[in-house]
Amino acid sequence: MKYKIREITPAGAIVDFADGAWAEVPILKTDTRADFETRLSEFASKEPVENPAWALSAKGLEGEIVTKKQDEVI
Repeated sequence: MKYKIREITPAGAIVDFADGAWAEVPILKTDTRADFETRLSEFASKEPVENPAWALSAKGLEGEIVTKKQDEVI
């Protein structure tokens, strides 16, 4: 995985990947380079996979996200 750190921010690093994708990746005070690169691999571009059938015609799809507390019953 090839990457280049474009900018360090209070939230972490803005990273550019070789395929043109980018991500803002958190950096923890205790991170080693290996820790950061492990976390970075979670943000790296993945091989495309086939979308589920419902998503193929999802343009304009609307919905509602309901949030709840951990023990709350809706």
